[in-house]
This record gives sequence, C-alpha cells and structure tokens, in this order.
Amino acid sequence: MPKKILFIIDHLGCGGAEKVTIELADYMARQGHEVTLAVLNGKRNYFTTPPIIDYIDLGFSDFFAHGKLWKDRFLTETEQQTLQQLLAQQFDLIIPEYNNGHWLRPYLSGNVWHWVHGDLIEKRPTQNIFKHLKESLRVSRYTRKFVRLLDGANIVTVSQHLTDKYSPLLPNSTLLTIHNGVDQQKLYASLNDVQVDQQWDVVFVGRVHKIKQVDHALIAFAQSGLTGRMAIIGDGPEREMVQNLIRELNLHDRIDFIGRVNNPAPYMMNAKCLVSSSFAEGTPMCIAEALLLGIPVVAYACSSGIREQLSAAHMQCGLIAPQDQHALAKTLYEMVKQPYVVTDEDKQKISMHHMYQRFMKLAS
Repeated sequence: MPKKILFIIDHLGCGGAEKVTIELADYMARQGHEVTLAVLNGKRNYFTTPPIIDYIDLGFSDFFAHGKLWKDRFLTETEQQTLQQLLAQQFDLIIPEYNNGHWLRPYLSGNVWHWVHGDLIEKRPTQNIFKHLKESLRVSRYTRKFVRLLDGANIVTVSQHLTDKYSPLLPNSTLLTIHNGVDQQKLYASLNDVQVDQQWDVVFVGRVHKIKQVDHALIAFAQSGLTGRMAIIGDGPEREMVQNLIRELNLHDRIDFIGRVNNPAPYMMNAKCLVSSSFAEGTPMCIAEALLLGIPVVAYACSSGIREQLSAAHMQCGLIAPQDQHALAKTLYEMVKQPYVVTDEDKQKISMHHMYQRFMKLAS
C-alpha cells in the first residue's frame, strides 16, 4: 500500500546529507509512494528536486533555518501555522533531519524519526592544552543541548558507532542504524551525462572547505611518487588556498580543478582511486558512489561511517590513520598500482534499495 512520507531538511545545499535525502525521496516516489520534501528555508538551495517529489519551501526565518544546531530555536506563530498546514496532510512517516530540522521536534507528532547524518557532538583532536580545554567545554555544552533536544525521540543514525555512542546519552530514545545507500541503476545511467576524456590517478570529490583538508590530499599526491594526474571535483571557501598550494607544489600541470558539478560520477569513473582526506566526516556519499562504480577508496578513518563503508577485509588497506599524510601518500601509490576489487557483495550493502527497505519498515 502506498505511504505518505515527509522529509524536512534545513535546505538543499551542496552537501552529502542533502544529496542522499533527494536520492532516497526520489527512489521512494518511483516505488509509488507519495513523497513531500520540505526545506526550512530555500535561499541556500543548490540541488533541485525531481518533479515526482512534492517540494515545499516553508520560508522560515534565517535564524531558525540556518546556523549552528546548538542555538535555541522557536517558531513564530505564523511559522507554526505554516507547519501545521503541511502536517494536516496526515503523513505516515515524518523525517526531520540535517541540523536545524531537529528543532521542529516540539511541533511534530505522529510517526516521527529524526535522521542524524553525522556525529553532532564529536570532539575535535588538538595538541594544544588550551584548545583541548576549550574543546572539552564545547563538547560538554553541546552534549547537554543534544540530550535536551533529542532524548525520547526516535532516531535513525548512519552508522552503528553513532547508535552505540548515542544510546547511553539518550536512554529514553529508540535508535536505529540505516547506512546511506546509492541508486546503482541511476548512478550507472548518469555516466552518460557528461563526456569525460581525461584520465586521473586520483580524484577528490567534496567541498573545498577547511574540514575537508584538500591540502592533505594534494600534498599526499605530490609525495606519492605517482606520475599521473589528479582531479578536484568541488568548490568552496578554500579554493584560493588550494590553488596557491598547487602552484607551490609545482603541480599546476598535473592537477585539474574541475570545480562544482551536479554529477561527479562520470569524472570518478575515469579515476583509478578516490581520496578522502577530511578532518571529520559522516558517511560520505562520494565513497559509496565510488565503490558502486568499482573505484577503490583511500580515506582517513576519521569517522565510524567511513570505517564501516570500508569494513570488508580486502578494503581495509584503504583506511588511513587520521592526519597521517605520509601513510596517505604511500597508500595512494599502492592503490593506483594494485587496486582492490569491489565485489558484488560490497555493492549490495550500500545499495539504495536496501536503504529504502529499512526506511519503509518505519512507515509500516
């Protein structure tokens, strides 16, 4: 029997959480379900939704929709009325998510499952004693707010590690792990969207942002001993820094800075391996997509999501201790020269259909 499903997310920016939300919503709709995707405020939208999805911009204030999760947020009377008009459709499953969608909890009722895409209370490592103290205070404050916000809620996490971490903090909550999936058929079909003739040893896909540490990937590539080319698919505030570093490393004739693209798959398909050098991550969609395309991955093991994505014994050689640039460089070389094979069993674990089935059980 078709179900009515509502996703509520901050916006449709260019991140992985936004992308996997659209992909899952589209897959559900193509299976015959009635799917609505609402954004708190669409000013920062980058992605668009397929026509089969009912898209709604709630038009909430910038303060409620944007900014850090840890600032208390309340809807105005007008915003509450807008939300209630939407909820009058009597959805079988409501999924608030990303960051500030979780602040809708007091205003939602029925079958509500909060979708947590990453570690919301992660402690960032530092060697500086004063920064360590500051970081400990920050995590303590965020943890208290996290518990107050979500204890007692139904929660879907993207990794078992997050479920295990949150369970003792949220004793009144029901927690469930559902790994991110990719629509393999749609991914393969998208390979024809763009004709890509260039070949690369290494490809980086993601925001050019400080937390993604594109500089680590570049330095590792420079030190790896590889003689081929590297592509950077993405854009962001660190673009100028990255371009300066490319010149400093004398890589200007071996790096292709492609920039932001709607579909990185055709570019990834022309690379021998994907590199992920992030300081912190959730469960990156680009890693799942690379594996489904049969592209091996070399990644800092900076999150439980990445460790689970590369948990198969033959893929663990691609996991690197966080911030170990020497090991990153060495492994890039080894992976290009002797790549592991991504098996059909590996691909099944990260399929969109498997993810879809898990979510639809919540709507039953």
